Amino acid sequence: MRTGLALLVLMIVCGTAKGQQTAAASTTAGATITTPTAIFKTSDIEFEEIKVSSKNSGSVVIQPNGTKTTKGGVSANGPGAPASFTVSAPPGYTYNINLPQQPVSENDSIPDMLKISNFTSYPAPNELTTGTQSFSVGATVDIDAAKEQGEYDAEVPFDVTIGYN
Repeated sequence: MRTGLALLVLMIVCGTAKGQQTAAASTTAGATITTPTAIFKTSDIEFEEIKVSSKNSGSVVIQPNGTKTTKGGVSANGPGAPASFTVSAPPGYTYNINLPQQPVSENDSIPDMLKISNFTSYPAPNELTTGTQSFSVGATVDIDAAKEQGEYDAEVPFDVTIGYN
């Protein structure tokens, strides 16, 4: 019995020594709120006045830096101008510019309309240090020989989209 009583006392002491222990820690919650990326159009592409040959087609190219060149049977008056945009995003974000990859027609429902293609932009997208940056978009317009005289304004806009990384 002594052995049984000693064993019982030992179990009580060991059981008490192995009692449950607890620990606690504190934490806080936080979030970073950013404004969404945005793009604003400042101006449209302007090819200005184009004179076309009755026999030869041609094209007018407006570079993003504002340089205007002609090819083939066209000549152009006026300086022309690229489209300009401003992109905004939180400082430190980088972004990309997506331009049309297919030619854009002046009016998709009318055949033989002006085709605008080869869209380019400058400067290249990069990290926004101030939260905003401006860039320009140029393109090429192809003119068929003996194109009918008149003012041509695009009824079908083209999209310039940005995404941030």
